[in-house]
Amino acid sequence: MMRNALITVAAGAALGAAGFAHAGWVGMQMRFDEGATIGAQAVGGSLAAAQVYRMYGVFDSADDVVVNVFNVNFGTTNSSVLFQSPAPFGGDTAPNSGFFGFDPTLPYDSFVTMNELSNLGSTTVTLDNDFAFGADGVAAGGWFNSSPPNLIGQAQFNSQTGFYEVLLGQFTLASVTEEGAWIGNGGITFNQGIGTTTTQLPTWAPGFVGLQSDPIVIYPTPGAAALFGLAGLAGVRRRR
Repeated sequence: MMRNALITVAAGAALGAAGFAHAGWVGMQMRFDEGATIGAQAVGGSLAAAQVYRMYGVFDSADDVVVNVFNVNFGTTNSSVLFQSPAPFGGDTAPNSGFFGFDPTLPYDSFVTMNELSNLGSTTVTLDNDFAFGADGVAAGGWFNSSPPNLIGQAQFNSQTGFYEVLLGQFTLASVTEEGAWIGNGGITFNQGIGTTTTQLPTWAPGFVGLQSDPIVIYPTPGAAALFGLAGLAGVRRRR
């Protein structure tokens, strides 16, 4: 069974590399989604042994708004393979829910986003020119809100964790044959809405590590590690 603990993960090197937290920013979460995983496995076929994860940017205020995610590279340390729904319905951003009836795998596609699990073709999320998925995660690039007046990336309160979060991606592993970890890095830019000061963090941390069997894995800033009162491991990496 999956554990229900909140796991804080930070590198010792990261803790010494920056001695302060950025206002509003707590860290990144890669969260195992049990409900979505059950749904994916019920579809069967290539999803019969699937595990669904969702990545969140975590903040301490409802005012925080993600503008873009950049220089991303992460994946798993084992032989897991990232699932992607086939053309013509699958894609790299949130799927069109109008096609769910045509492709039952579509709700469990792997994609990047800002708070959207589905859209009707009107998404404001745009991929960087160098964006690429690898076999087991995001290999390069980033994504951004192409219509800034639309606060699609505004943090939403999560009563289970007590923090505010922005959904940044869904990553479905089609098969998990052995225990492994999510590892990688990237940058994030956020503000408090149009006309406010923008904060850009070049990396989430020098690296991050979290076991796939942990339902919530968080990759925090050094100050956030103290906030949670936990410190752990670190390390790191990377669809098509």
